[in-house]
Amino acid sequence: MKKLFNGLLCVLLVMTLGVTDISCSSDDIEIPVGTAPSPDDKDAEYDFKANNVYYVVYPNMECGVTYGYKNDDNYNNYSGKVIIPTSVEFNGSIYKVTRVDEDAFKGSKTLISVVLPQTLEKIASEAFSDCFNLSEINIPASVKEMADYTLANCTGLRTLTLEDGIKEIPNGFCNRCTSLESISMPKSVTKINDGAFAYCTSLTSVNMPQVDSIFSGAFSYITSLVNIEFPNVRFIEYKQDYDFPEEQAFYNCNSLISIKLPKAISIGGFSSCDSLLEIELPQAKNVYGFQNCNKLKTLKLPKAEIIDDTSSSGGFSFCDDLESINLPQATSVSGFVHCPKLKSVTLPVVQFIHDSFNYCDELNSIILPDSLERVEQSFNNCPSLKSVYCKSSNPSNIYLSSSFRINYVGHTKATLYVPIGTLDAYKNWNYYFTNIEEYDYEE
Repeated sequence: MKKLFNGLLCVLLVMTLGVTDISCSSDDIEIPVGTAPSPDDKDAEYDFKANNVYYVVYPNMECGVTYGYKNDDNYNNYSGKVIIPTSVEFNGSIYKVTRVDEDAFKGSKTLISVVLPQTLEKIASEAFSDCFNLSEINIPASVKEMADYTLANCTGLRTLTLEDGIKEIPNGFCNRCTSLESISMPKSVTKINDGAFAYCTSLTSVNMPQVDSIFSGAFSYITSLVNIEFPNVRFIEYKQDYDFPEEQAFYNCNSLISIKLPKAISIGGFSSCDSLLEIELPQAKNVYGFQNCNKLKTLKLPKAEIIDDTSSSGGFSFCDDLESINLPQATSVSGFVHCPKLKSVTLPVVQFIHDSFNYCDELNSIILPDSLERVEQSFNNCPSLKSVYCKSSNPSNIYLSSSFRINYVGHTKATLYVPIGTLDAYKNWNYYFTNIEEYDYEE
């Protein structure tokens, strides 16, 4: 019991500063004294215990919080409210508490709250996972490193405070924290890793002012998420895996209405966001993975160059309410499949179109620029397509494959309009169009 220091401090203050009105409670800075487990206690997993908290000794007079015993992986070592001090005494030496070790509080079903000290530097993997009744926690600014699944499956967690210090959120950090309602990230956080907040089904708003990168599945299956604010995000990872759709960063966030990311350059992973109406990405170059956004009506992608070139049903496929697209800088386009209301497509500088615009029931015309080099498996089974305007004066420069067909047969209803003087060249170029006419594009 270290009360002597407190008393000496009070005396020094009175003698040197003339301070007389001082409340010096020895309990305020009392350092807990630890005791080692009994030599007969073969199941103990700790070096010493103080005030019902278990510790492991590390070099440099440091120690970490751990669990006392393992019971068939159901640790359940802590309950109620736990206060971790900045330092503890053991065998006559003072140890600074600098870490919470792996699985330290795991499975403590009756744990309600934890107070972490300002000396803490590291929180190891699953340190607080499966603490179903943990309702609040504050991660102090001293913490510079957190490992995977720190608070995973803490289904009662409502309040999470992260002080300015930590730079990235680890994999699965708050995965399945189903009671968590809001997150406000400090400015120090720039990276959100895989599955960090997946299945946080009560989360309605996310504000992350300095986050630059968001990775696979970070916010997937958050069905109540209405608002996201990432003013500085530049990269949102897109993983295409139909067996594991939850690996998309915002998969199935079906309450999300609008996406406005002013600095995003590469973005994907918003498929099956059923309420999404508008997407505004003024700086985006690469855009992936917005399929099955059934209510999407507006796309603002003025600088997008690549629209999902990885999949025949990626991009913006199965977007039932999408009526028009204008992609003024797009050079490679893939994925507008099964967009039944799509009528207008503007692609003034496109070079490659593949696996796109199939089964677009209301698409009636398309303009193909002279920059076009390749059309592959596109514009098939578009029964309303009447006019295809191709501006290239040399059709041999365009690779055309498995496109503009209905039920695997050349398009008999649509007319291909080609530049003056190129009719014969186009007739020898393809078998997809029955009707080909010359058109004066100079008018």
